[in-house]
Order: sequence, then C-alpha cells, then structure tokens
Amino acid sequence: MARIRTIKPEFWASEQIMDCSPNARLLFIGMWNFCDDAGIHPASPKTLKAEIFPSDDISASKVEDLVGELIAQGLLERYEVAERPYWVVTGWHHQRIDQPTYKHPQPDGTVPAGAARRRAERQQVASTENVRNLFGEHHANGRRPVDECSPPEGNGRERSGHGSGDGYETHVAQSALPPAPLAASEISRIDSAGDSDSSLVPIQDYSRPDCNAQVSPQRAKPAKRGNPGAAKFKARFEEFWDTFAYKHGKTRAMKAWMAVCGAEKADADLAALADDILRAAEIEALRRPTLVATGRTPIYPEGWLSQRRWEDEGLLSWGQWSPEEQAFVDVFNANIGDACPHVTEWTEKRSELTKVAVAGKMNLDRWGDFWRFVRDGCEFRFPVSYEWFLRRENFAAVADGQYNKETAAA
Repeated sequence: MARIRTIKPEFWASEQIMDCSPNARLLFIGMWNFCDDAGIHPASPKTLKAEIFPSDDISASKVEDLVGELIAQGLLERYEVAERPYWVVTGWHHQRIDQPTYKHPQPDGTVPAGAARRRAERQQVASTENVRNLFGEHHANGRRPVDECSPPEGNGRERSGHGSGDGYETHVAQSALPPAPLAASEISRIDSAGDSDSSLVPIQDYSRPDCNAQVSPQRAKPAKRGNPGAAKFKARFEEFWDTFAYKHGKTRAMKAWMAVCGAEKADADLAALADDILRAAEIEALRRPTLVATGRTPIYPEGWLSQRRWEDEGLLSWGQWSPEEQAFVDVFNANIGDACPHVTEWTEKRSELTKVAVAGKMNLDRWGDFWRFVRDGCEFRFPVSYEWFLRRENFAAVADGQYNKETAAA
C-alpha cells in the first residue's frame, strides 16, 4: 500500500544525492512511497519499474542499474531473509510516521508489531469518561481519595422515622465488613502456640483508627541466587563484538547475546557455548568481504545470534576443504601435470564447483583418467584453470574432443 512521504530541503544538497543520476534520484524518492513503514521494499526490479516508471521506456534491467547507483552511494542496502532479497533505505529515520505498520522482515528476520492505535485509545478513554459522568462519579479512577475514610458502620437494619433525609439509613451487609484487626495478645498467643507459619507476618496499620483496613498476610520471598556462569558469559559479549567486526545495533545485539544463554544452566556449558560462538564469529568476519563482493549484505549481529548462525554447517566448514573435496583436489594435482596450474589454496568458488563434481556420477578413478587425458591428449591455446575445467560446458567440450591435439593441429 502506497504512503505519503516527506522530503527535507537538505535532500537536494546531499553529496550522496548529487553523485546519483537524475533518474536514480527520482527512483529513490519514488521508492519511499512503496516501502513499508520501516523503509523496506522487496528487491524486485520488475515490481519497482511497474510502481515508479509504469509508462516510461525504462527496462527492468535499467532499474536494477539505478538501484546499483543508490547502493553504491550508501542510500540503500540489500539483504536476504529466508532466501528472499530486500532493499532497505538507510536514512529512513528522517521519515516521521505517526502510526507505523510493518509488512516485510528486517535484516534480523523479525517483523515488528505495529504501534498502538492512539485514535482507538482516545475513543476508549472518552467512552469511559461518558460512563462515569452518566453515573455521577467525581473521581477519574472511580475510587475515594486517600484521605477519605469509609462511612460509619451501621447495625445492618433499616430504620424508619429516625434521623434525617428520607427516613432510611444505608443497609450494610455484615459479610461485606472487613474483619477486625488481631489484638496484640492474640498475636502473642498464636506465636507461642507454634502452630502457625512463621513466615506469615500480619501487617496492620493502626495509624488511622477510624479507617480500619485488614491487610492480607504476606509471605516472605526467598532471595534470588545469582548465576556466576551467566555473569561470565555476559562479560564475554565485548569479545564477541570485536571479533564479529560488523558493529551495528550493539544494544539489541547484547540482548540477543544474553537470550542465547537462557537454555544453558551449567557454568561449563556456558563457557563452551561462548567459545563456539566466538570461533564461528571469527569465520563470519573472514568471509564477509566475499559476501559483499558478490552483492550480498552481511547479516547484523543481532540476527546472527538470534538465528543461531554459529551452528550453520556451511559456516563451520568455510575456509577449508571437506575430506571428499580434499581427495578430489589431490587427484587433480597428481594427474594434471603441467597442463594446468595446481590447486594450492581454498576459495569459496572452488569449493562450490568441487562439491558439484564430487556429487556427480564419476568416481575418483574416472576423474584421474580424465585429468591424465587432459595432460597427454589435449592442447589449449589460452590459459586454463581448475575452475575452468569444472564448469559444465567446458568439461563437456573437453570430453567431446574439441581440444584434442589432433583437432588443434588440423
């Protein structure tokens, strides 16, 4: 649902805005109308083109390029939740929204609840005041003032012909009267008898004898015992904050950090949990430049903790070959000879291609035959690489004999 938004005069003189093309500026302003009240819009160039340039000769690919300008200037950020991409306006705090509603998930995966509708609250207050006025109540909270005492007690019988007014006194039910306070001698007798709960302490206020109010006994609450393991876990948050190295939303990240330790009780378990999180946070910091280079927005520390990302299998194995991948790489290095540079370092792209090759129909023996065929029977007039061979179309061309020495000589 489109919304009315505001533009401040400072917008036009912003260096970020001036570095954008005119169409990118127009697109940026138009996005505000179609973002939800958190400044979030689904990352769909086709949808954005239909919303802002419905009748203009601007393609969806051109809209995607314009969005790229805004991201490059830091005006938008891209992130994913449940494998669905979104854009978020970084300067959304400039919008003043009276009663916000939220539609799309934030980077931490949550959809905030909407603000309370003040109009409904005002109507409820007005309705309550009308009822009070109808019944003639004098106080807004429907109670007597603190210094006003209860009316004098009667004998519970109607009397006619006596007193003033209409000849009747108020009829008071005996069962509704508060019980009389315990006398001091009665309290002593109960204590000496030893048959009462010693943790029940009668509380009586005798400062106002004309307003006798019996207060229920209160049971003393046992003192809470602190958890030293949780305190040590909390102290390690700063270590996590520095290790994660993507410092956004520290207060909310701190709350998520403490929520993580809620299920762990033993001190040893909390210490091991903190160690596991810190090891995974170090890996996350190392792989973050790769995510940014591929156009993905890194997750905030709050969402990373609340989603327990330190347990992700892909994260824990990042930066190193799995045993199956290492065996595949060893076969390649042992049989390729000088036809291609050997693989000495792990990269995310190499790991993805190797996983696909390992999961295929060819076993390691057949792969060894293939690499020897490449070494002895093929000739390439351009530089080749490990990644080049593992791409499906290149592998098929080599296997079909397109790069055989005889073919190349002819």
